Amino acid sequence: MLELAILRPMIEHRFQPAAIIVIGLLLSNGCGPATTDPKRTPRATPVADQLPWHQALAVIDEAEDRRTVSPAQLALGSTADPAIRSHLALALGRIGDPAAAGTLIALLEDEQAQVRDNAAFACGLLDEQAHRDLSEAVTERLGREARPEGIVTLLLTLGRIGGAVDLRPAIALVQDKRDQVRAGALQALGLAGLRGVPLPEEVITRIASGLSHDADEVRLFSAFALYRCAGSSPTPGSVLADLSNVASADKSAEVRAYALRALARRGGLSRELLTRALEDTDDRVSATAPGVLAFASATEKCPLASHLLQIVGQSLTASPERLTSPYLHTVRAAFEAAIRCADDPAIQTTARGLLDQLARQGWPDSAGASLVRCLVYQIAGTDDVRLVACDPQRPYRGKQRVIARLAAKKDVTSDDVQMMIDFIGDADLRVAVAALFALARVATPRAVTAVVTALADSRATVVSAALDGISTVPSSFASGPPGKRNIRPEVLSGIDRVVERFTPFDHAVTPLISAAGALAALKDEAAKPTLLKLARDGRPSVRRAARTALKQWKEAIEPGTDAPTPTRPVSPEDKTHWRNQSLFARVTTTQGEVVIALDGRLAPGTVGSFVELARAQHFDDTEIHRVVPNFVVQAGDQTGTGLGDPGYALRCEVSSVPYRRGTVGMALAGRDTGGSQFFITLSRQPHLDGNYTVFGRVISGMAVADQLEQGDRILTVEITSDAG
Repeated sequence: MLELAILRPMIEHRFQPAAIIVIGLLLSNGCGPATTDPKRTPRATPVADQLPWHQALAVIDEAEDRRTVSPAQLALGSTADPAIRSHLALALGRIGDPAAAGTLIALLEDEQAQVRDNAAFACGLLDEQAHRDLSEAVTERLGREARPEGIVTLLLTLGRIGGAVDLRPAIALVQDKRDQVRAGALQALGLAGLRGVPLPEEVITRIASGLSHDADEVRLFSAFALYRCAGSSPTPGSVLADLSNVASADKSAEVRAYALRALARRGGLSRELLTRALEDTDDRVSATAPGVLAFASATEKCPLASHLLQIVGQSLTASPERLTSPYLHTVRAAFEAAIRCADDPAIQTTARGLLDQLARQGWPDSAGASLVRCLVYQIAGTDDVRLVACDPQRPYRGKQRVIARLAAKKDVTSDDVQMMIDFIGDADLRVAVAALFALARVATPRAVTAVVTALADSRATVVSAALDGISTVPSSFASGPPGKRNIRPEVLSGIDRVVERFTPFDHAVTPLISAAGALAALKDEAAKPTLLKLARDGRPSVRRAARTALKQWKEAIEPGTDAPTPTRPVSPEDKTHWRNQSLFARVTTTQGEVVIALDGRLAPGTVGSFVELARAQHFDDTEIHRVVPNFVVQAGDQTGTGLGDPGYALRCEVSSVPYRRGTVGMALAGRDTGGSQFFITLSRQPHLDGNYTVFGRVISGMAVADQLEQGDRILTVEITSDAG
């Protein structure tokens, strides 16, 4: 992306109202409608070049914030200023309207490389109605692009939107002599695999040839592609052998971790492989090992989980101090994997032995060690009273473990269900949310009734959790034979009342999105009237969730119903202000300090919101509520449930900046649903690229981030103008 803030010596901080600018441009252009023909290119518009640079930028910024495409905005595609054309291309992608396809296709041929790159990236963001025309245009442009970085951007767009035929250019470049191009082609095929696009055996073999390449990036994306394509593509025997070697001996920890995932997903998991991974010298690899049990067969899961615990137990017995190191991620992940086999006698015996051993040695006083203790108590069969008290500083944890144990029983009794129902009323939202998800899975008549009753709860977070529970197990909330199920009347009326109750409140985005998700999962045409109402909501994120749900009935939404009312509007003046700021966030946690460089040029609206929340002490004394080993550390939710928000939603400001180790992104519950929850990536995560807003990077303290566990706290977030 062009550095707009330094292309002009000064950007004015006061703009002529963008609405007046748009009206003037519309009049000058004859008030013609925005083109919806993807192959039409916008005509040259002299008026566009008459606008001062800052006013043209204001037109684009306001349209991006309102998520609208207008003739005035599209006309800026022919302006002489490459900075405006580049900014326009990215904004059109963020808006996502297929009406912008023609302009983006024209900008793919721009004389300026940065404009072409932004246009290519934006093509991968438009709604799917335009994908066929965009794929053709991107493929044509790819045949003429000479720059490696331009080729990679085009390839990644094909990976995001193209079908099997469109991927032929990526397949052809999988063994390109240029490392950057080869890595880009492999990532593109991995992204296609993530969407379920099948690849033939010979292509899988070509992808696997990258595992022996000298460049770390090529080997990484080769393993990534083999992992992501595993569900839709065959596995030649030679590929399993290559993956096994790489997972055990590659010099890069990130490559070893992805190869381990690929091998497990392709059926190559074994005790020997798990042992090597658990004993890996890099904790990111050892922490990945327990998670790959998800790919093991039903008969293999519990024996492998027992083996995991034995290895981890031996390690902790020999070195109890590992409970205070990043290896704690591995320990916690191993016990979470074993929870699913808590009835296995071998696993229970291992857990009890470890519990006795660590009790003699003494448990460290840390949030992570306390979480492990609660997990061990649950597996070892500790009584409920002792389990509830497993973490005195965080009482919700013990209650969550009791709920999980009750829900996992083979024969859930009426008393068990009643105990979970009682937990819905707990003052700690984390307990109530856990109870609702558990009850939805248990799905006895009383449990289902309790979830439906929670739709009328006075707490919005509880309502959202009940709706998400319905989405998770929709068959429990429907009646009739398989294939002809109907929503139970009380479920539909309960969801209708949720929509009626929360629609008037501008900030109530999460319950409405959850309502659309529940109705989509229930797959009953009786839900259409409610979804149609949500599809015309003033909030783009709510509309999008409802319209996605309506696609299963091919329901057409008549034009003219969109009147976007931004939940948190960001004016062009505000965006310009945050683009010109060089700010840092000093995040002090219970484990130490992490310093984040905020990138206002890349994501001005997101940075502005983050800074304002930090200065209002929104993040102070909040828990790290989510840690996924070798993936992300997530924080910023005052409720600690993962469902909390600051009372508004943010527009996504996605970009082509990749998610590397230490990248800071905005968490989402769907497009344009960002708020206060942010995450730090612990390793390269290609599947996040272009899907989540990047708004900063860690410049010091990654070792602290590696140590953070669920239950650690953010003490303060201080915004400064220097990194020192």
